[in-house]
Amino acid sequence: MNAISLSANADQSRELKTSLRAAQRRVQWRATFLILPLFLFMVVAFVMPLGMLLFTSVYSPEVRDGLPRTTIALSQWRGKELPDDATYQALVDDLTHVANKEVMTAVAALNLRKSGFRSLLLKTKNTTQLQSVAGTRDDLVAIDKRWGDVSYWQTISDMTGAFTSAQLLATVDLSYGDKGDIVAADEAVYGPLIARTVWIAFIVLSWCVLLGYPISWTIAQVPDRYKNLLLLLVLVPLWTSLLARTAAWLLLFQKDGKLNEVLVGLGIFDAAQQLLYTRGAVYVAMVHIMLPLMVLPIYAIMKTIGPEQVRAAKSLGASPSAAFFQVYLPQTLPGVTAGSVVVFVMSLGFYITPTLIGGGRDVMLSTVIAQLALKSADWPLASALALVMLIGVAAILMAFRIIFKTRSVFNA
Repeated sequence: MNAISLSANADQSRELKTSLRAAQRRVQWRATFLILPLFLFMVVAFVMPLGMLLFTSVYSPEVRDGLPRTTIALSQWRGKELPDDATYQALVDDLTHVANKEVMTAVAALNLRKSGFRSLLLKTKNTTQLQSVAGTRDDLVAIDKRWGDVSYWQTISDMTGAFTSAQLLATVDLSYGDKGDIVAADEAVYGPLIARTVWIAFIVLSWCVLLGYPISWTIAQVPDRYKNLLLLLVLVPLWTSLLARTAAWLLLFQKDGKLNEVLVGLGIFDAAQQLLYTRGAVYVAMVHIMLPLMVLPIYAIMKTIGPEQVRAAKSLGASPSAAFFQVYLPQTLPGVTAGSVVVFVMSLGFYITPTLIGGGRDVMLSTVIAQLALKSADWPLASALALVMLIGVAAILMAFRIIFKTRSVFNA
């Protein structure tokens, strides 16, 4: 009987374990189906765009598609001496038979790599079409002696691949030399642009901290009946269109605007000043837009700090300044950090305000990216600059995390 009882208990235990595992699997499947839409959204809205951004910044098939016969002919070329006549003939065939749009795209890409390619290829293309040149080495050298320079063929050979790092190098003002080495660009363009963008964002962040902290402290200290009113005044700008706020500052900063009238009326200036299209105007407009995003996270932390903590510190002999800096301020740093991250990152990507209010010396990185993508149709360079901005933002987030050591802010 005991053996039969033990066997029955064992069977029941196995059945119970099996049913428990089945129930756990059902819970896991339900959880998977619940998070699946969010996962797909993250893939479509975040992972795929980032992948396309990275791909576009290094994908450069212009020369391969515009000069296909030349690409094949140069695949076996060693690059030390001039190519054979068959390669010259392949180039002539490409310039003669490939669609003009694809050839011109390849010409533009080559000219970015080595100055002078545009005039060389267009001259060769026009001459071969008008005179029906056979296409030997001597024929092309007779058209332009640069076809006897190995460096031009090395440039074509280097760019026949589908992928290149030339655009990424251009974002830090570097380029490939005639021998394939990396050299500094003749004129620094994007380095100062990136530095200017970071500097403007840093100044805006500094002013937001200096103004936002006392505003948050005031809201946290006033009686409850006034808090809602003050919070409403902080939130109203967030409910107003960014373009509308920028247009309002545009009107105020004009030479015949209200701000100049007030300054002249108070005797601060004798005549109306040029306030619009200046760096100071950009700072004022951006701080006005970003300030609520600094106030709200700081206030959210401050309202959880009871006034009895500061009173206790004072009762133990601490001065008001010591009580503030040693008791109150450290507890508010998570709010300052969260607001700083939001303000700084969003300031890096500002586009409308600096474009409308700032001058030519105040152009930020996002404006140049938009111009390259929409006006110049230079998607590879625009993607490379956007990738640099993305990497910079990631580095800044890591720096904030290390400096302030507020992991809870970032893990929230």
